[in-house]
Amino acid sequence: MTRQPAQSDDCGVLSAAQLRIIGQFWADFLGCNEQQLSQPGFHVVPHGNLAGYTGLWAFRVNNSCVISVPEALLAAVREAAAGMECEQACCAAGLKTLVGADRIARVIGPCFVGYLGGQIFHPAQGSGVCRLLTGNDLEQIEGLKLACGNDWEIGGVDADAGQVLFGCFEAGRLVAAASYELWGQAIAHVCVAAAPEFRRQGFAQLAAARATELALSRGLLPQWRTEYSNAPAMAIGRALGFEGFASHYAVRLR
Repeated sequence: MTRQPAQSDDCGVLSAAQLRIIGQFWADFLGCNEQQLSQPGFHVVPHGNLAGYTGLWAFRVNNSCVISVPEALLAAVREAAAGMECEQACCAAGLKTLVGADRIARVIGPCFVGYLGGQIFHPAQGSGVCRLLTGNDLEQIEGLKLACGNDWEIGGVDADAGQVLFGCFEAGRLVAAASYELWGQAIAHVCVAAAPEFRRQGFAQLAAARATELALSRGLLPQWRTEYSNAPAMAIGRALGFEGFASHYAVRLR
């Protein structure tokens, strides 16, 4: 698996206030303090808002890596991590070393975590019809969900969570949908999904742009998160102007 170190300096367009929002959210999420997100080296901490998660999270910003673990594994992981460098620990192989490969069910990542300052947003242009979805579109939404299969859940779009949905249509058919999910108080995590046969045609990008525009209009900080190996999702995020801030892994245990 290719490792993709984060480049936080790509996000130089973010204001000090936006960087505080990001730092506070991830510190609370992981269970660390904000200084540990920027201190070189790696830090093993007990889960914060991840308390119900039985696996591991590794969050890397440049030469700093925070590994969040369940309380029951804290001592063992800290002992296994002793003497390891950030580069060794914050990768799939290193995380397997920390808990034992036989205990791992799945390693998700490396994942791109990027943010968007309003001054660098690149609105998408497209000829398709893209509009807010309403209760009259429920049948179309369900059809798109079925067409996407597991990718619908991976994309994070959830019509049942009260999210504002934007949809792109082709010949009257809903072919892509996007929304954002509120993380913390001010981060808008942008979600998008498209029917397989209509991908790479600009529909998903146009829908994601509309969701991003709404988040910006509400004073929120848009976030884009996807696995680096998901080339289409990476391309959409980059095209809209999202810049890399961090990378992360999520480890599911048996």
